[in-house]
Amino acid sequence: MKNKNIYTTDDRVKHSSKFDVNEVLGDIIGQRFVDYRKKWDLANNYQLETDFPLFIQLDMDQVCNLKCPHCALNSVDNLSDFYSEKLTWNDYKNIIAEGEEHGCPSIAHTGFNEPLLDKNFERYIEYASLHNFIDIHFLTNATLLTEKRAQRLLDSGMTRIRFSIDAASSETFKIVRKGSYDKVIRNIDRFLELKEKGGYKLPVTGVNFCKINLNEHEVETFKNYWSDKVDMVSIQSFIPANSEQKNL
Repeated sequence: MKNKNIYTTDDRVKHSSKFDVNEVLGDIIGQRFVDYRKKWDLANNYQLETDFPLFIQLDMDQVCNLKCPHCALNSVDNLSDFYSEKLTWNDYKNIIAEGEEHGCPSIAHTGFNEPLLDKNFERYIEYASLHNFIDIHFLTNATLLTEKRAQRLLDSGMTRIRFSIDAASSETFKIVRKGSYDKVIRNIDRFLELKEKGGYKLPVTGVNFCKINLNEHEVETFKNYWSDKVDMVSIQSFIPANSEQKNL
């Protein structure tokens, strides 16, 4: 990756990027983004207390179409910690309205879920963008990223997208993600091609690799493969959610 900028958030996640992501976003979005990140840094160092959060993270639901062994969603021990209900459109609009009222700049639409399982997920992004959120992002496994949905996402106002992959081969992907590696790669490549052909400056793109015993031998291959294809490569150290995951 050219002009590599490596940094870590909490000693668990190391990011390698072509450029300073926030600096580039500031150039594209403008002064409001620059001011927001200054406040973020101050708050992150306990030097600023805001009246309202600078960032909202929410799950549209807590459902995924993959069965990754290292995900807390797939642990029997943790099932009682998750919800079967889906966030309603009206509740979402109320959250956005409250955030807009207080000038909240940033929102993420992912946690323990796969957002694209909602066939209308793009409208959530579009709605947040129309209501003055300027840093809008989510994480996806890309299994449902069709060409139509990729195009709509590119037009939605999304700021950042990251693809969670955790493998650099079909064989390892079947073990750690329980899905089709080739399909996921095709979907991501098509998204990147549409972005380039359309001349889109945003979203910033990234890939994630959660390192466990089953895939750690592919970390360097993963980084080498993606370093010139996306803006950021993230390697995450796995922390087991329960006893059954300790040997992963």
